Amino acid sequence: MTSAAVPLTHERKPPLRYPQAAGCPQKTPAACTEGSMNTTVQGAGGTTRPRSRVWTIDAVRDLGSTTDVETAGAILGIGRSKSYQLAKSGEFPVHLLRIGRRYRVPVPSILELLGTA
Repeated sequence: MTSAAVPLTHERKPPLRYPQAAGCPQKTPAACTEGSMNTTVQGAGGTTRPRSRVWTIDAVRDLGSTTDVETAGAILGIGRSKSYQLAKSGEFPVHLLRIGRRYRVPVPSILELLGTA
């Protein structure tokens, strides 16, 4: 007894599209409205990443006594991967603390490098 194979059909739905505001590079309408508090940026391949933050002296002081290498790198204009690379090789621009497997960066060292200590 053989059964006839039934072809399966799978309908593909078109991707969801949002109306794009004139001159707006974002894919969602909320991202282009005035006063929007969008905290992510659409990256290549549909991934999202945090929007780069503008670091003020007060914001750096508010970090506390230490911060992580990624944040310190962002303050200094260095990317995440390069920050860890420099930390591992001992070439990070400010003094680092190695605690177990983690790197911590004293905030006063960052402020000193920026000339505001």
